[in-house]
Amino acid sequence: MADFIAINSMLAKNALAVMHNESVFPRTIDNQLKDQFGTEASNGYKTGTAISINRPARVKSTNGASLTLDANGNAITLNDFVEDPITFPMDNTYSRLKVAHEFDTMQLQLELTNEKSRYGDPQGMQLSNDIERKMIGECLVGVQNGFIATGVGAFKISVDDVLYAQATLDSLACPMDSRTMLIPPFARAQLSGQNATLFTPGINESIVKKGYIAEYAGSSMHSYNMLPTLSVPALGGTGLVAVNVGEGDSTISVTFGAQTANKVFPAGTILSFVGVERVNPETRDSIGTDYTFTANAEFTIPAAGATVAITVDDSAKIYGAGDPGGRQNVVSLPTTATVVSILGAKDSAVTDTVTVFDRVLMYNEKAFTAVCLPLRTDLEGANAQRADYEGMSIRVATQYAIGNDNQTTRFDVWGKAISQRAEYSVVVLVPKV
Repeated sequence: MADFIAINSMLAKNALAVMHNESVFPRTIDNQLKDQFGTEASNGYKTGTAISINRPARVKSTNGASLTLDANGNAITLNDFVEDPITFPMDNTYSRLKVAHEFDTMQLQLELTNEKSRYGDPQGMQLSNDIERKMIGECLVGVQNGFIATGVGAFKISVDDVLYAQATLDSLACPMDSRTMLIPPFARAQLSGQNATLFTPGINESIVKKGYIAEYAGSSMHSYNMLPTLSVPALGGTGLVAVNVGEGDSTISVTFGAQTANKVFPAGTILSFVGVERVNPETRDSIGTDYTFTANAEFTIPAAGATVAITVDDSAKIYGAGDPGGRQNVVSLPTTATVVSILGAKDSAVTDTVTVFDRVLMYNEKAFTAVCLPLRTDLEGANAQRADYEGMSIRVATQYAIGNDNQTTRFDVWGKAISQRAEYSVVVLVPKV
């Protein structure tokens, strides 16, 4: 047992170090939850734990000293401090990731390499990749801003596209600091190629040889291969809002006409209300662009056409001027017959193909938050050791089967990420090269 304790402790620390060093997205988002739920003193959480977090409150000011009427005689509602609690469910099906191995007597005795490199490094690497890809997917469905890159010449993405993404965040009062841009390697290569002649010779050499620019449009730029592509089917015409959208609605009913076939749109599909303008959250004035939103779940438009319910993330609910919580994000709420378009969907009257896009993600760290909960270590009949660091936690457990002299070792992480400030992120859809 003493050997298990020492070995599992070493494996947990090493796997966590690899996972921490290899991660990008989890280290560039808000990890405030680590202080509430990820302390080393905690013995861990039981499966099924549900966490409730509050998004930063939005408030409105009014003129005059009266608490019942403003200077223009309009009634004042005092219930304007709203923090929007968001349920952060942690389930044992999709929130847990594991790697497990069974070693027989021969494998246990034949130690060609030490445990650290034999089953510490690869496990940490794989869990890092898997939990990062999982967290990216969980956050992409909460993005509220998106547009299609226009490119320039042979390039599918241009400098102007990145600057437009920056301007979108600026116009929505997104903090200037702690911004990150994740860009797929081929899109970054195109972007770098446009800038190879704009800088001094020393920087040119770095761009040409490494294709690397450390900072772009006020964001730290990372070449990133974990962003999933988005496949958008062709669509016959546009949709129309079927039911007036109410304050705080998270489901939009949209009527679509007949299609050439059933059209399945994946979670992460970006839609827009045509003619419904987004507002600056500080001034509540229009920023001059249509309101875009992201479907947080897959939806299907039948070949015969139908009214389809499209859901949005809790962090991206729609609010008009009448919301007393200061959460207004559109000039006026969409009403029946407001046109809804799907970004990147070609007209199915011309083609019935699917268009594939790379996604470039620009965001402030407060746009998303994540938690990696510590798992319990007081396991009956097994030894478990856990390592915790900067909001990340990993457990290594070992169990010996006396009946067949086999040993099972498993590595577990329990993590999830969500959107908490949807207006602080923007997705640029770049047609695949």
